[in-house]
Amino acid sequence: MRYRVKLSQRAERQLLEAVEWYEVNAPQFSESWYRSILQSIATLETDPHRLPHAREDHHLQMELRELHFGYRKRMTHRILFVVRDDEVLIRSI
Repeated sequence: MRYRVKLSQRAERQLLEAVEWYEVNAPQFSESWYRSILQSIATLETDPHRLPHAREDHHLQMELRELHFGYRKRMTHRILFVVRDDEVLIRSI
């Protein structure tokens, strides 16, 4: 089964803020970082349930999961998402 992946407005804003940070602070990595995080997000199209529940999950009334994203051999971001039917909604990056 393939899932449709959508970003919440908050996640879109956070992604753009991260890209802007890279453009200012590490412009040589900006484009490749952006491509890499989009590739990681795209993996959610297949079997998002393979990823663990986020530590915040037990405080919420939803199954919040997380995808760790690393660039240059270290984790730099957590992508928090929920799965509903055939859709993955990214809540936060």
